[in-house]
Amino acid sequence: MLYLDENVLMFFLENGKIRIYHTLLRQNTLVSSNVIGLLGFIGIKGQSETTVKEKYAEGSREYLLEDATKMALWDCMLNNPDNYKEDVSMQQARAYDLKELISQLEKRFILKRSKEVEYPLKKKGPFDRMKGTLHQQLGAEALFRKKSISEWWSCQKFNEDMKTVKETPYRYIQEYFLEKYFEEKLVGKKVLEIGCGTGYYCHKMAKYAKAVIGLDYQKEYIEIAQKNNKDNKDKLNFFTANIINDINIDEVSKGSFDYIFLIDIFLFFFSGEFQNELSSNKEKILKQLATLLAKGGKIVIMDPSNYWLIPRFGSSKYPFGVVTEYKNNYFRIISNLDEITKLFYSSGLVVSRILEPEINEKFKDINEREYHFMKQFPQWWVFELEKAAV
Repeated sequence: MLYLDENVLMFFLENGKIRIYHTLLRQNTLVSSNVIGLLGFIGIKGQSETTVKEKYAEGSREYLLEDATKMALWDCMLNNPDNYKEDVSMQQARAYDLKELISQLEKRFILKRSKEVEYPLKKKGPFDRMKGTLHQQLGAEALFRKKSISEWWSCQKFNEDMKTVKETPYRYIQEYFLEKYFEEKLVGKKVLEIGCGTGYYCHKMAKYAKAVIGLDYQKEYIEIAQKNNKDNKDKLNFFTANIINDINIDEVSKGSFDYIFLIDIFLFFFSGEFQNELSSNKEKILKQLATLLAKGGKIVIMDPSNYWLIPRFGSSKYPFGVVTEYKNNYFRIISNLDEITKLFYSSGLVVSRILEPEINEKFKDINEREYHFMKQFPQWWVFELEKAAV
């Protein structure tokens, strides 16, 4: 028997282009209209292969099919994570006969021979390019593109000068929110940023704060941060440090910081396959950071929310997303709220506030559908944490 997989969506696009999207595999296939007729005949209730061959001509190579899948988040981590390669046309599509077509549709899990099927979601090797979690897929992509992950991370977020953010939601949500937050909260304060990278946000903090220190374990990031900070050493300093160990830096003393920021690094605390040492020591790290807080001080975590990594579809004004995972991740790398808050409380911290930064309306002119989706479904959340009362 042949069955149409229940986990596919079909979109009728321009010029006879039809897109089949597998919601679990995040895989895109372009087909001709006669393929849709075949799939409609088979349906989720199924047909025998003999019946299919009796109804549809064998031998003639008249069925068009082409892969349209790519790693969409390589260029920017805030791109639509549907992995759709938009510039593929039906003119590029290969023609198949019926037997070949059925084989291709099976390989792509659009058709299956049993109602119960195991989807190939797990990564089997380093060159298994589009399988596994996002971190694993990015690791494979880095191998194929011969680029280090640390180099890629900066390039997908910043312009070449490393001093300005690209025209992406990093600018129109994250930067837009943080600039206001720094101005409102940091005047006259002493601030520490963990995982400061090239020091971009530390420089913005230093406009208002009394003193700012940035720490990162990547030496090359700190070297860039120091190079860009030749004229501001009286109130802004950068150090290479591994927060898994005790931070033995004179300027980082217990009970001295009004604010400690973790921006886009907290997700690694739950990513054992990508940052195993960090993940294994997450409670120890938060407990250590809590000791650095002054009285009334706060740890501020800004991290991608659970609406990140949801594939987006639909019209420009009314887009929708498809959610396939939350408690158990196979692609996502964001933990659920139960795990996150348990870690906070076991580390002696309490949540005083949760914020969901909004997108700046200017982004609407860049990508209207993404703007409306992100306005409806915030892409970051911000946790303000304080030491629990003893």
